[in-house]
Amino acid sequence: QAIAHTLTVPHYRELKGLYHLVPHGDTHWDQFAEKTFQFAHQQGNLETQPRVIPILTSEYTTAARRPLNSRMSNQKFTQAFDLPLQNWERYLELCISSL
Repeated sequence: QAIAHTLTVPHYRELKGLYHLVPHGDTHWDQFAEKTFQFAHQQGNLETQPRVIPILTSEYTTAARRPLNSRMSNQKFTQAFDLPLQNWERYLELCISSL
């Protein structure tokens, strides 16, 4: 819906640069996993809600280096297209309910 909205903005062809289309709000992977399981359980997709055990990035060994801060801002997008975005939890709930 947000992408379709951008095409209705009269000046969209004149806009330049990188725009992050991300929901409002911050989260961590463990919070995202907890909410995913919570919504799936509430909607009957899971019989029980798994317990998520958070770990530090330093505890997860991987060849790829992970940034300490990987949050993206949607401020430029929301201002350019006059489209406030909802919190990430709302979009996650909509996604899980469509399964």
